[in-house]
Amino acid sequence: MPDLSLTSEQELLRTAARAFVERECPLQTVREALEQPDGFSRDLWRKVSELGWNAILVPPQYGGEGGTFTDAAVLCEEMGRGLLPVPHHSSAVLGALTLLAGASEEQRQRLLPAVARGEEILALAFTEADYGWGPERVRMTATAANGGYVLDGVKALVPDAGAADRLICAAQAGEGLTLFLVPAGAPGVTRRRTSAFAGDPLFEVTFDGVEVAAGDVVGDVGGGWRLLAPVLDVATALACAYVSGAMQRVYEMTIDYAQRRVQFGQPIARFQRVQDVIIDMADEHVETYMPGYTHLQHAQPTTFGHYLMRHYFTFERDQQRIESAFGRVDLSALGGAAMTGTSWPIDRTRVAELLGHDGLIENAYDTGVFAQDYPAENAAVLSLMLSNIGRLAADLYVWSSWEFGMVEIDDALAGSSSIMPQKKNPNALERVRGLCGSSLAWFPAVVGTLRSASSSDLDLHFGGDRTNEMRETTVAVLELMRSVLTTLSVKTDIMHERAGASWSTATNLADEVVRRTGISFRSAHRVVGRMVRNALEEGIGYRDITAFHLDSAAEQTLGQSLGLSDEVVAHYLEPVGAVGALVTPGSAHPDAVRVTLEQARARQARHRRWWEDQTERVASARQALRAAVDGLAGALESS
Repeated sequence: MPDLSLTSEQELLRTAARAFVERECPLQTVREALEQPDGFSRDLWRKVSELGWNAILVPPQYGGEGGTFTDAAVLCEEMGRGLLPVPHHSSAVLGALTLLAGASEEQRQRLLPAVARGEEILALAFTEADYGWGPERVRMTATAANGGYVLDGVKALVPDAGAADRLICAAQAGEGLTLFLVPAGAPGVTRRRTSAFAGDPLFEVTFDGVEVAAGDVVGDVGGGWRLLAPVLDVATALACAYVSGAMQRVYEMTIDYAQRRVQFGQPIARFQRVQDVIIDMADEHVETYMPGYTHLQHAQPTTFGHYLMRHYFTFERDQQRIESAFGRVDLSALGGAAMTGTSWPIDRTRVAELLGHDGLIENAYDTGVFAQDYPAENAAVLSLMLSNIGRLAADLYVWSSWEFGMVEIDDALAGSSSIMPQKKNPNALERVRGLCGSSLAWFPAVVGTLRSASSSDLDLHFGGDRTNEMRETTVAVLELMRSVLTTLSVKTDIMHERAGASWSTATNLADEVVRRTGISFRSAHRVVGRMVRNALEEGIGYRDITAFHLDSAAEQTLGQSLGLSDEVVAHYLEPVGAVGALVTPGSAHPDAVRVTLEQARARQARHRRWWEDQTERVASARQALRAAVDGLAGALESS
């Protein structure tokens, strides 16, 4: 079997060509070039010419590089990876090889150096409406006249004719098929671009009484097919190299497409780790008493563990939304074609399996809309998740201030001031809050690009793909927040000291008054409220309150005493007693929090199993896809 490995020079050529294509030819450049009237990028053509790519097959005596067929194949394969919108194949392959195969020395000396420099663009005008590559398919005539020829006929699907300076035209002369060199701007030549499925620059070229000199015949009169046939064989092989490069890139994009769900899973996995940290912290602080806030004012005593579980359940809903959105993303639209399906017998289920999808978009017309609405849902889900994380960060940010002093972030996540040496700024929390704030723009930005007529499928192409930005920002926030939580210093003594401050246990005392005396809560509310006012006027705190103070307030409001003991009043005004009196599921009572902790751990285990199943399925699909591609490649090699 022949050695098909590349030489070191060819490896360098491939590396340089790939770097150039990746740098200079993004898909947007391809689209813009194809939208030009002549269908190619003049800027890219200039750069390609400066690199010597158009000279690859031209011998040195004609100003070329004198490269081998393999050199050209390597180059064509890399150009195919980027769908490089330049007439290289038409001019530097078909055109140059045709001249080398049959042109006179004068024609070669005159044209090949300019072709090698990219200053002269050639295009082969062969096919006609009765499409085919055999000589018998050519109906165009070349009539001898005035020492030359007159060309009449129409060529169809001529690649790069709009860019060409000179056409190599096949026509039937008296002796048979003959090739002619025709200036593209000659009188009687008309070029009209025709529609192509992929937007390729194909042209219909009309020759109406076009006069050419006898010296413009390439090769012998009647010997055109004998000259052209081997050229087409070589050009076809190089076209296959181009297509091979394009297909390799498609394959890589397909793998990347399958990977997108793995990448989307990065926020899922990291989010689960943040939830695990919150559960562990909540377990540690089940009996760490602290003030609960509403309107940033002391409301009722709670525990830090109960507070953290409040955020866990918010994040649990985020987790459910992510998994639900993943299920809708994980559907295959391929095979829906433009809108009504396709007449080709595509096995949509098999394609979905190879791409790791869990199912199909069931309606062909819906495939286009599906491709538009799931990015919007992803943006909404991730934006809401970061908004919820931002609320936790905002609380910790406030509580880290001297006025609160209930938490302190680690030195590694803080910063100082360039002027004030005593400062310890919670930079990490500020970073989290800033990123969470910027995420609010994701959903309107994506939805804003989808406001055109429903028949368009280019909105998101022109509007920009925010997938990477959303994923990277989300991962950064989750990692930073996890670092903040795992290193957070919780000032339990300060929390406990302030848990009953500002009379936050007053509601609990009112509840106990109702239970022990049978009066209405409205009356108990008035009594305890009067007691708090009296205490504030007297300048005493909740730990100084006795049954006397409560009875005095009752006599002022109800005209009677209540008869509670000093021990009962003191117990329910203490944060521990107030929280301990709570009996409902989900309350701040330590036992109730422990129950929710067990349930949360069970949910986390289910979420992990779910994600492990998804990643395993996608990984298996990638393996099956590679095996299928390798099997197809092996079959082609053996055929």
